[in-house]
Amino acid sequence: GSFDCTTNINWTPGNNPEISLEADLLQTAVQLKSFAYPIEDVQGHISFHRDETNPTLLRADLTNIQGKHGDTKVVLHNGFALLQPNQDWRVRLDDLQVEDLTPNNRFRRALPAGFREVIETLDPRDGNVSLAGMLEFYGTGNPQDGVTSAWDLEILCAGTSVTAGVDLKHLDGKFLINGTWDGQIIVTDGLSDLTSMTILGYQFSN
Repeated sequence: GSFDCTTNINWTPGNNPEISLEADLLQTAVQLKSFAYPIEDVQGHISFHRDETNPTLLRADLTNIQGKHGDTKVVLHNGFALLQPNQDWRVRLDDLQVEDLTPNNRFRRALPAGFREVIETLDPRDGNVSLAGMLEFYGTGNPQDGVTSAWDLEILCAGTSVTAGVDLKHLDGKFLINGTWDGQIIVTDGLSDLTSMTILGYQFSN
């Protein structure tokens, strides 16, 4: 895709130049290396600059980003990415909204380990899922180290089926979950607020 941008360069001979860039995305396609789930028709604003509190960090602020993957709509109101001199990095997606998500194999393979295990265990299928909240990823300059993550999400289900010991079918309602994955151990908890579901052929409400 393409983008409009304004670039500011501040350079003194003998020193490294300081460069900042403001970019408006125009029908762009993007994909994070740590989350290989392509998003197309992306619009929004990105600001690249040195972090004000720690000038050794490169920072990208993400504002009002929106795009889609098939029928899935993605909106990110606020987020940022940080890159340290040693190539350690952090991406935080605040106020993220995903509508009409189909949690198929393509989506699950893109998830970081840990979070992917939670989704695989619940095995959401049928119906669509929407989610809102925060996702955060950490990584290092060494790809062998893998990616760690944290999340705080509200997940809305409409006619979805999940597995929780037994199959819960035609599920309507929401789950509130938060957790972390440090590369070895996953810690997560949450609450459910369900309006209806079917278990072993019997329907339950509220």
